Amino acid sequence: MKGKRLASLLLALLLVLMCCPVLSARAADNGGYSREDIAWYMDGIVSWCAGRLGVSEDAILSAQTAEYAAEGGLDWYALYMYRAGYESDYAAYGSALEDAVSRKYQENGALDRVRASEWHRTGLAATACGGDALAFGTNAAGETINLVADGVYDRGKTEDLGAQGINGLTWGLLMLDSRGYAVPAGAADTRETILTRILSAQTTEGGFSLSGEGVSADLTAMTLQALAPYQNSPHAFTVTDKAKGTAVERTVSEAIELALGALSACQMENGGFGDDGESSESASQVIIALCALGIDPASDARFVKRGGSVLDALLRFAKPDGGFAHTLEKGADGSNAMAGEQALGALTAYMRFKDGLHSLYDLRGEADAETAEAVRALREEIDALAAAGTEPDAATAAELQARYDAIPAGERRYVFNYTYLLRWERALGMDIEEPFYDPAEEAPAAERLDVRTAGEVWSTRFTAAVCAALPSPATLADADTVALLLDKLGDTDSAWRTALLEKETEIAAQRQEVAAINARIAGELFPAEKLGAGDRAALEEVIAEIEALPEADRAYVTGAGGLYAA
Repeated sequence: MKGKRLASLLLALLLVLMCCPVLSARAADNGGYSREDIAWYMDGIVSWCAGRLGVSEDAILSAQTAEYAAEGGLDWYALYMYRAGYESDYAAYGSALEDAVSRKYQENGALDRVRASEWHRTGLAATACGGDALAFGTNAAGETINLVADGVYDRGKTEDLGAQGINGLTWGLLMLDSRGYAVPAGAADTRETILTRILSAQTTEGGFSLSGEGVSADLTAMTLQALAPYQNSPHAFTVTDKAKGTAVERTVSEAIELALGALSACQMENGGFGDDGESSESASQVIIALCALGIDPASDARFVKRGGSVLDALLRFAKPDGGFAHTLEKGADGSNAMAGEQALGALTAYMRFKDGLHSLYDLRGEADAETAEAVRALREEIDALAAAGTEPDAATAAELQARYDAIPAGERRYVFNYTYLLRWERALGMDIEEPFYDPAEEAPAAERLDVRTAGEVWSTRFTAAVCAALPSPATLADADTVALLLDKLGDTDSAWRTALLEKETEIAAQRQEVAAINARIAGELFPAEKLGAGDRAALEEVIAEIEALPEADRAYVTGAGGLYAA
């Protein structure tokens, strides 16, 4: 099956590798990621997860894995598999999860003392498994447990919603908006109070972090995911601007633009992200955020650097066993459960974005065909005007606004470029109503839809700069990538397979060269602190051999730092 999945990604990547060692990211126009490519990576993650659990792929969520529900061990997989459309026994896992919630309430009175996100993760997973987050389990008094009330809008009656940091606020808002849950009068928090606190937490750099300073790629991305439903609201919040130290009026759209600028600025030149070194999880969170905002993570110029896009960066973490690694650093462990679940979420978000479906955490039923077409058509018309640099006259702006107003309120968030229309209307002096946008309109949960096979054929233009992902000669750090691509090609007899085999040979040669250097160090120059004048010639020879290696391979030389010190 894998041999048949000959991805256009491979064709593009190998053609670039063979023909153009260095190109501008803007110059690329030869191939892309197809639906089949992305689905291949997703299937690999699910297969790896099943292997780790020792079950078949369709039994990842089942009575066989019910024990994991006690600590939420498969909650994210449940949510992302549901959003991707994988078949599994969601009801069985949901039943075990509900039992676990009841038990925790009956024994401890709550899911957690400080972390409100325990309610948010559990509530999202419960919905994915067919449960009702408003009535999920029973407490010691036999009362029905409301995860939304206890974990979000009434959390403040027992513990501050933001006690664990800004992620308590962002995930609370994501949970609240996942089904458009209403907030009753007298609640400790409302959407407006949560948004005000989030916007007030924006750092001087424009991002978000636990410390309130600097930019955490992960937390900035998660916060953008929560802000996405409000990006079209013209309502201004009174928040504290940390850079100015004063109260300012700021819309969610303005906060989003600041955060996107901060994220773009902290993106690495290879396209990746990370708070403490590059990680796949950071790339995953950024991809989910961009898709929620209607931004293509594979092609938007703000998130394509010389070494590729953030999507390119994430896929570099794919391992031959189908899973995803947390880091690519030498000596790091292989496939990782958290890295895999977040990569599955990111790739599912990307699939849904490309198909014009609801975003990853918008668990309401999909819009009907007429509404979806109205959203698409309006978006395209605004895009055309913006691209041409044409500002509409008052009559045209009013007609566009009327079409926007005719779209059901809960679907207007998917007119991602509505802020252009708002700017034009302001420039024309038109009156704009500015009530707070409250998306509370509790809706039925979405049906499970297999995004791997649904929808039209599409591909994403591939950035030619990804040629840097496999330099010539290939390095030891590229071994997993080459093995993965060879696995995708299977036994097909093609020029692309031949090129990859040449890369494999280059890697083998580099491995032998590094092994020879390590052997010489161990035999002649160890320990480095005991070297004397008589060892100078050998030391200089070995250092010259190390410096002749590709920079990426020098990390595989044992004790190189000690030799330089000597």
